[in-house]
Parts: sequence; C-alpha cells; structure tokens
Amino acid sequence: PAAVTWLDVAGSHGDGFHGGGVAVADPGPGAPAYLVFTSGTSGNPKGVTITHRGVSALAEDLAERFAAAPGDRMLHVASPSFDAAMLELLVAGTAGATLVVAGPDAYGGDALADLLAGEHITHACVTPSALATVPPRALPDLRVLMLGGEAVSDELVARWGAGRRLYNGYGPAEATVFATCSPPLAPGADVVIGTPVRGVQAVVLDERLRPVPTGVAGELYLAGERLADGYRDDPGRTARRFVAADGGRRRYRTGDLARWAGVSFGR
Repeated sequence: PAAVTWLDVAGSHGDGFHGGGVAVADPGPGAPAYLVFTSGTSGNPKGVTITHRGVSALAEDLAERFAAAPGDRMLHVASPSFDAAMLELLVAGTAGATLVVAGPDAYGGDALADLLAGEHITHACVTPSALATVPPRALPDLRVLMLGGEAVSDELVARWGAGRRLYNGYGPAEATVFATCSPPLAPGADVVIGTPVRGVQAVVLDERLRPVPTGVAGELYLAGERLADGYRDDPGRTARRFVAADGGRRRYRTGDLARWAGVSFGR
C-alpha cells in the first residue's frame, strides 16, 4: 500500500549502513528478532518477544523437517499477525525455494484447492479448520503438509495423510512458532502431537511440579533456547508464565494438559 515506505537494503557496503543510510543490525543470539501478539485463551493481546537464538533453532528445524530445495514451492497463506507466517518465510527463504503468496480469497475451500493445484505447491502449513474446507484433490505435487493451531481429527489424517508427509505441529508463540511435532501421520494411526523439536525440552508435571508417569495427564511445561524472552512491557505476566526451574533455567507454563504416550505426547 502507498502508506508503506520501502527501504532497499541490497546495497550494503559492509560499514553497518546501506546506500540509504539505514543502520544494519548486528544482534546477539539473545537479542529480539521479532515481536508477535497473541491472545492465547485469555482474549487479551500480549506481545511475545522472540529471540534470534529461537529463530535460529526454528530455521534449522524447518530445514530438516520440510527439506525444501530450489525448485520447490512453499505456500504463504498465513496472516503477518500469525507466527505461522514466519515458518512459511523461513522454509522458502533458507532453501532458495519459491514463496507463493496466496490472494485474499484463497484461505480455504475451492479457492485454496485451485491455488494448491494451479501453483504446484510442494510444501504448506495450514490450520485443520481451513484444510477441512478443501475438497479432495489428487495434488501430486504437495509432498509436505503441516497442520497446526488446532486439534487434528482422524478424518483429516485419513483424507490427507496418504501420499505425502503430514505433520501435526503443536505449540504456543512463546516457544517460537511450535514446540512439538508428530512423526508423519498415516491414516488409521493415533493422532499425537509428537515429541519436542530442536531447541525445546518438555516435561509433564502435576500440581506439585512433579513429573507424572507415562499415560497420566499433567500440565505441559517447555524449556530450551526456543523460549521467548517474555512479554513486552509486562514483567508480572512474564514472571507468572516463565517460571524458574532447576539449574537457573526457565520453564514456560503452557496451561495445556498432555500425557506421554510411549515416545510421543497424546492429545
């Protein structure tokens, strides 16, 4: 839009500035990389400060999981206000793949199906509710599909799990986009949220902060380099949700119930 001022940073001269005189940042791993607002289940928007350390771990994880390459085509359908947009940008940008930007009407249904087929999309990340509106198509080009943001049904896995790698990603914005991921889901198999991803440690604790046995539900806590720095200008909320753990570490209280089911987390 005309209200946006574009800065061309392609002409950097190695002196910390590009031709237009705008400083090029040289941040440390713990410096803020981006700020995303999320309301979670509270309905009250809060700014989550994500670090460069977390984004680096995310980029490495996506490179392994999506395995995109030059010639592949990643769908960009998420709103910039949704951190899945960062996932889409990183999958394409770090692999030299093409980022196919969806139009304003291609968010589901026949329009999204036409886009997936017509643009030969090879990689995508969508919400289960959006995918549920897409009519069945062969889509032979679509090799990798990640679902996230909502619970994944057995019916969706039955429709979309054959002929491609279908992942179920779970996690709050506070863990840099997603914190656990399933193995490729096959029709008829149990739908799980998988195991912790690169840069994340996870534990399931009871009300007294003791680990629960396999198969017993408890609250899921997350730790590791993917954790956000906290909530912008809200130290009280940060202290309540990012709690101290052993060894000087922090854990994020997700507020979600989970249970270990063998080597994966159950729903």
